[in-house]
Amino acid sequence: MNMLDYLQSRGNISFKKEPFNDVDNLILSHFAYIPFSEYLPEQKKVTLADLFTFYATVNPLSKIDGRQLLDYRFLGMLSQSERFKDCVVHHYISILHEENAEQFAAMMIDLPDQTTVIAFRGTDDSLVGWKEDLMLSYRDIYSQDDAVTYMRKYCSTFKKYRIIGHSKGGYLAIYAAVNCGAMLQRNIINVISNDGPGLREGSYDPKKIRKIADRYRLIVPERDIIGNIYQMAEDVFTVDTSSSNIIANHNMFTWNVEGNLLVPGTSASYETELTRKVIMKFLEQTNEIQREFFVDELFEKLTLANITTFRQFAEKGIVLIIGTLRKLMTMDPMAKQTILLMIRLLTANLNIDFRRSLKEKARRPDRNVVMTK
Repeated sequence: MNMLDYLQSRGNISFKKEPFNDVDNLILSHFAYIPFSEYLPEQKKVTLADLFTFYATVNPLSKIDGRQLLDYRFLGMLSQSERFKDCVVHHYISILHEENAEQFAAMMIDLPDQTTVIAFRGTDDSLVGWKEDLMLSYRDIYSQDDAVTYMRKYCSTFKKYRIIGHSKGGYLAIYAAVNCGAMLQRNIINVISNDGPGLREGSYDPKKIRKIADRYRLIVPERDIIGNIYQMAEDVFTVDTSSSNIIANHNMFTWNVEGNLLVPGTSASYETELTRKVIMKFLEQTNEIQREFFVDELFEKLTLANITTFRQFAEKGIVLIIGTLRKLMTMDPMAKQTILLMIRLLTANLNIDFRRSLKEKARRPDRNVVMTK
């Protein structure tokens, strides 16, 4: 089961009968990824049921495909569920500035239990967002200031808040909670990061993190890499997943659900642990100037290759990463061994993915057979 199955089987159970849980957190963290700019101005308030009506008007089912089709189905299930249909969405904001490498989006969702969820969007398909993620390794980013400003501007001292997000959204959740100020911190019920990185050393005041530490929860998949970067949470839950692919594990739809609970996972695989250690070693053995060089050089190559989305990057980007790492080796002989290990690891993963794709093709039916809908 995943979160869609949860909506199907338990969507008729109200928040009065069953309090907010980890699966609700997944659902609303994914909800934050859906773009609503066309029909949800910043000051507008709308129930989730009405929001789907607006969405379906702008995006008729006959004209959508791919990721939009999943969002359509997901929104439709939310709008029909007793649990979520009357939730009120408001203060939606979305910012995308290529020149600043700034990608930020957030929204508030009032629940029937008189609490409000602040959901920060993670990285979308734009390379602007992914560059911003990598920039976290050497400097503060615009989105973290956006997150703090958002809370200070829109939060009330008379409400109780749950702050959530997936990937970079989880990072923004904990960063905003730590830096929003003592008055607002008192109103935070909990902060949940779904496979989001922790805060880079030097980017926060340790005294401030202690004030929120007992309310900070990190959820990571079994084959996790991202959530363990700069890991700082005391409460860490590992969730079982339906995929053996490290990249796919980051997708919350692969996280297994049983009833209203996430299924506990086992410890990370050898390959996952090795990948995480190599990334952390790279961060330790390169300085901020070198990491900035790597990011700028990589994204210059991506621009020249006309790669503008993460999907394109997933198809063509590994070769460019390897080339950029090789160039970084000439700049820093001290980091050479770690970089060589990263190149070997990336090459090995390419070979594993290639062999896996061959096996999958062998199991598929003949592609020449005409499939009817």
